Amino acid sequence: MSGGMVYIHDPERLVSAFLNMDSIVSCPAGTPHWQSQLQEPVTLHRDETGGPLAANILRQRDRGLPEFVQVCPEEMVDRLEHPLVPYARLRMA
Repeated sequence: MSGGMVYIHDPERLVSAFLNMDSIVSCPAGTPHWQSQLQEPVTLHRDETGGPLAANILRQRDRGLPEFVQVCPEEMVDRLEHPLVPYARLRMA
């Protein structure tokens, strides 16, 4: 990875089987800060495409945004201005 944060819509929590957990941390997008960061691209997608899934995620924000898995390079975790959900307990190995 290039040092960036990735969000994956994963309502059924299946993506962990496809992640190489040797160098990344994965957890639900669970804090208000990260959910706010995530809401911006979902809103942009809805506005530009009229996508019904994005519209539904935003309409049911309290349920829709936590369906995303947040993936971050392990070496970046200590450099984040805003912490992730306590990732040591939530690693999706």
